[in-house]
Amino acid sequence: MRHLNLKPFNQREVHRLLLKRTRQKEGVYLESLLPVMDTAGLEIIRCYHKVMGDDYVPVITSGNDYPYHKKNSKHYKNAAMDFRIVDMPMDKRRQVVEMAQDKLGPRFKVLWEKGEMEHLHVEMTE
Repeated sequence: MRHLNLKPFNQREVHRLLLKRTRQKEGVYLESLLPVMDTAGLEIIRCYHKVMGDDYVPVITSGNDYPYHKKNSKHYKNAAMDFRIVDMPMDKRRQVVEMAQDKLGPRFKVLWEKGEMEHLHVEMTE
């Protein structure tokens, strides 16, 4: 843990922290994420921890790595990522999605993508 008198985290350290506090589905590419997405990802992780407990490790299922996103997807602009929620009870999924929407505010869109490939999608709105 950092001491309060040390300098703030830099971009690379924030990105490493995102990777350390999550697991990534095989093949997920996150190295070109916009720095603000790393910060948003850490907020999402906090939401998971508040709902599921501090031992829960969220799984990132997509960054800029999946060739089948919609043509103009923010994924291709390194401004979106997806998190697994299908392994959680339904009420916990709802709590995480609502909390994430509240925490990230209007700069981000948080979607609960349902169906065969159910996941939590977060993207920049700008």
